[in-house]
Amino acid sequence: MKLLLLLSTLGSGGAERVMTLLANHWAAEGHSVTLVTTYGRYVEPAFALSPEVTLRSLDGGPGEATCGRLRRLLALRRIMLDGDFDGAISFLSNVNVAAILARIGLSIPLVVSERTYPPAYPLTPTYECARRGLYRFADVVVMQTDDGARWLAEQLPSARGFVIPNPVIWPIPEARPVVLPSAIVPPGRRLLLSVGRLSPEKRFDLLLEAFARAGDVTRDWHLVIAGEGPSRALLEGEAKRLGIADRVSMPGQIGNMAEWFGQAEAFALTSSFEGYPNALLEAVVSGVPVAAIDCLTGVRNLVARVSTASSLRATPTRHASRRTFACCSARLGPVPLRPRSTRESSTPSRGLRINGSPA
Repeated sequence: MKLLLLLSTLGSGGAERVMTLLANHWAAEGHSVTLVTTYGRYVEPAFALSPEVTLRSLDGGPGEATCGRLRRLLALRRIMLDGDFDGAISFLSNVNVAAILARIGLSIPLVVSERTYPPAYPLTPTYECARRGLYRFADVVVMQTDDGARWLAEQLPSARGFVIPNPVIWPIPEARPVVLPSAIVPPGRRLLLSVGRLSPEKRFDLLLEAFARAGDVTRDWHLVIAGEGPSRALLEGEAKRLGIADRVSMPGQIGNMAEWFGQAEAFALTSSFEGYPNALLEAVVSGVPVAAIDCLTGVRNLVARVSTASSLRATPTRHASRRTFACCSARLGPVPLRPRSTRESSTPSRGLRINGSPA
């Protein structure tokens, strides 16, 4: 098959990671895969992309004038016309809108996918109006959770929805950059790991406060937040203000996450919302005890079925903080989650897949 994949960029986000995974998988299966990024000129992908995947980009950016957006829309339509594709898959709301418009009058089957929980991430009025008016013209609208599917059924009843959670690959693949845990975590310290973009919705400030409030419980722990983003300076300043800068590291992007999950004694997630959190998935299948805030969608779908995970309220009280790290310290019992037990709890639409191929 000839497949067209559409995404805004190939940065370090969860949508970019899953799209790269899908592109690589289908290329390895012998399909012809073209991946088009719709914003900006070519940049080096954050995740390793197979050389068998054809990568193209449309010039421009999210803040460009209307004529520029129209030019990119026409360029995308030209790619669809010339490519003789058997199907197209689009990720993210704004790209989905462009894909539907570019496909008008063409017979290419089109699947669009929301990569977060829409009520938690409002669009501009223009894009919201476009989403409501256009999604019914997509062949399928993929949501990551049942909560997302319910929102779609209530808000856009004419759209054809389907739930597909994120896949997870086992063993977790390695990419660049390689950062050794021994280079970051001092000898004798226990590793508390968190992973995500350094941005407000991940609420790493809440994690820092909980880590500081837990007091003696965390004295022999070292918190590592893997990822990069615009909140780095604020978070580093907060760690200094709380007096824990010597027990917190933010090493940036890490490509060898399997090694880090192997070293971690606990994993924490404090997001205000998630689509279907890739890092939490990987922590779960690696057998790392998890303490996660019960945020809007994503978390409860995993935590409710995992014996080594604990769901916590969002308020960083001393009691909640101590509970978090008491759970971490106790390791929540044995580690059962190598592939066998995860497969036993999986279903095609809701479960985890640990078999080297996307769900």
